[in-house]
Amino acid sequence: MCTDRQLAAWVECGQGDNASCQEFNADRGLCSQCIGPADALSGRWGPLVVRPGTYETAVNAPGCGALINHDTSTTGCGKKLADYTGCVHYACDHCNTGDNAFDAYNACALEADHGGCKPELDAVKSGCTKDIHDCYVRPTDQGADRMIRVIKLFCGTP
Repeated sequence: MCTDRQLAAWVECGQGDNASCQEFNADRGLCSQCIGPADALSGRWGPLVVRPGTYETAVNAPGCGALINHDTSTTGCGKKLADYTGCVHYACDHCNTGDNAFDAYNACALEADHGGCKPELDAVKSGCTKDIHDCYVRPTDQGADRMIRVIKLFCGTP
């Protein structure tokens, strides 16, 4: 369980506020155990996952979708989202550089949705029956809003 204050301290720590880091790390409770990013190869998946071979932390959107759809099976919504996300990353990660990286990546992803990743996207549409938009960035999101939304889903709030 994560309180709003714990989550605020965690975000502020990530922004370099040492006092917030000390506050969050002093807790060592269920919240910090739940948030702690897992290595994708460890088998323990939480709201945040460190991509293999990197220090890059990613939001676990497939796990978020699985929780929202109440299906954490190896063939459910989460698996379908992971397959789709993997397809888009494979097709488009090379576009994620330069001054217009965001726009280039999104254009590539849109093309992949209608081309090579269409079967995976169709599987998501049929396998994820509940709205999974909370797992992704909203136009109104600021800062860590998405991460906090996903952490609350995984870890709960009091």
